[in-house]
Amino acid sequence: MVFRRPEFLSASDFRAVLFLTALLLIGGAVAIFQKSKDVITPAVIISQIDALPRQPSYLYGHIGSVTKEMLTINRININTAPIDSFTLLPGIGTYLAKRIIEHRRNYGAFRTVDDLIQVNGIGEAKLKAIRNMIRAGDE
Repeated sequence: MVFRRPEFLSASDFRAVLFLTALLLIGGAVAIFQKSKDVITPAVIISQIDALPRQPSYLYGHIGSVTKEMLTINRININTAPIDSFTLLPGIGTYLAKRIIEHRRNYGAFRTVDDLIQVNGIGEAKLKAIRNMIRAGDE
């Protein structure tokens, strides 16, 4: 297979493009080689993990997720919570979370957790399911 230069490049332009491409590739290889010297060995990582303070048992196995026990300990304040916090509650999606915030905006803060029943879409069963995970102010 014979490689031909593109017709829109002169011979000297083609050589310049090849030279610059070679410089770019060599520079990238040198940068990768220099960074590879700074690689942390697994033994160092493991020793650093062992040095970390231990977390409460309810956090083990739940990194990146929220459990009902976590929500029970750190209850969500329905008067200040954003949409993302409401969607952590079982049975509360984005649409219902928007309704709760809209109700709060239109009628003011909830005095008690039971006032949440005034929001269209939250009935007795849903309120019962989330009651111990939410609070109204300093309740």
